[in-house]
Amino acid sequence: MSIIIGLITINNQLFLASDKRAIHSNGLVNDNYKKLYLLRPKLYFGMTGIAEYGLMIYERVMKLSNFNEMSVQDIINSFNDCHKQIDLDSTIMVAGIMEDNEAFIWSKNTRGEARFIKRDKQSLMYSINTNKNLDKFESRFREEIIKSGGFFVTAMRNTIEYASTIDHTISNDYDLILI
Repeated sequence: MSIIIGLITINNQLFLASDKRAIHSNGLVNDNYKKLYLLRPKLYFGMTGIAEYGLMIYERVMKLSNFNEMSVQDIINSFNDCHKQIDLDSTIMVAGIMEDNEAFIWSKNTRGEARFIKRDKQSLMYSINTNKNLDKFESRFREEIIKSGGFFVTAMRNTIEYASTIDHTISNDYDLILI
């Protein structure tokens, strides 16, 4: 039920990509659905799973009265708390630039396991959120990075296209953000 890929380069660039298919709780399919949302400059939220559930999490955090004054870590904590409360088959990602100007990706999977990564000056760092087939998609993404010769957009696109051939809940159409 969707795929989101976040990649941090050794030069502190952040790439985010997501497919555009959403399946709503009533079974309706939308093939032009936005899964990456701007929280504030250089900070994004992404989701996979049933569309309404991800939007509920997003809207709860955005409605916090002190959202604009919150640190990035406080925003991550708020998303984590909301995800725990809803506790549905969804994954979430918060990614962007921290106050120290370092790129980061925080993600939480369907099992409630959270992961936080920041730039590594020696190697690429990435996180993939999906509801199924994570091992296949991660393996394919690593292959695509090598095959593309470091053209990260190509690797992300090819991985999403591959994912769409395995999982009918993932479209081969995608959104891409570069920070």
